[in-house]
Amino acid sequence: MAAAPGDTFLPKALLTTYMHFIDIRYITVSAIAFYTWECLVTLPDEIELVWKSRWTHVKILYLITRYSAFLTAGQSAYYNMLDHPTVESGFNQACIGLSFGIFSLSANSLVLQMRVYAIYEQQKTVIAALSFLFVLMVGSMVGITAKKLTNDHAGVIPGTPFCDGKIPGYFFAFWIPNMIFEFILFAMVAYKSFQQNWSVPGRELWRGARLLNVMFRDSVFYFFLSFAMGLLNTLIWNLAPLDLFQLGTSFVSVISPAITTRMILNLRDVYNKDVQGTSGWAMPSNGETLELHVRPGTNTSTDSTAYSSDVERRYVPFSRN
Repeated sequence: MAAAPGDTFLPKALLTTYMHFIDIRYITVSAIAFYTWECLVTLPDEIELVWKSRWTHVKILYLITRYSAFLTAGQSAYYNMLDHPTVESGFNQACIGLSFGIFSLSANSLVLQMRVYAIYEQQKTVIAALSFLFVLMVGSMVGITAKKLTNDHAGVIPGTPFCDGKIPGYFFAFWIPNMIFEFILFAMVAYKSFQQNWSVPGRELWRGARLLNVMFRDSVFYFFLSFAMGLLNTLIWNLAPLDLFQLGTSFVSVISPAITTRMILNLRDVYNKDVQGTSGWAMPSNGETLELHVRPGTNTSTDSTAYSSDVERRYVPFSRN
């Protein structure tokens, strides 16, 4: 934490801390500006593909993920803009910021899980395994956060507007559970995508494969960008000084939900274009989602695509009925 040095002479180290603090303020505002621009750019698609669709758990998760990012970044901006921070405000910022961070990462992971559930046909073993890993991930982040906060004893440096403090040596591990979990989700999507692309004749004319390819493309982009941001923060929290602690967190709080919501919009866009007949394929009368697999033992020719009403009823990521 820091406040403006004013006319008071500050040692070089404190002046450097103050300059870092100003840089973080600019980064926080830039992150909010970026996310506001992203929401405005995609608003027409959101209105058409999300607001006009029926209410499902995917739609609810989309809206939570989309707009909770403003709360996460906003609280960070509020505390970083305080001219006279105190020990109490610093502790509140840590508690609220980390809580919002865990919530945001969890919401993003839930959206990614539902994509995996859909392409694995809601298999109970997949749901049970991923649910266990999800709880383990959230529990690990909560545990690391709680240990840090209960041992946080920062104080004001006498004669200065700054607070001292330190980052525990273990705290960089906060990002690792989420990185591991998202890698598992990415690997599962990649496996299913490669499996279908190499095993299904006429896949270029199969809408299920087309949706799966969109999932895989977006998953690759999301995973590498999310992994890069997580790795950056892991290194900063482990190696950088305390005054650079928030250097990468502001953009993580907006980039992850931006990509997650884009993935949902991309899938709905592809599906709805096909439903409207741009592909020329027949669809079930109730507009159900094409099954993302070919049933065992069935002919895999281009006119024998299988449908699954169960996936549509339970996941419903695309339907606008």
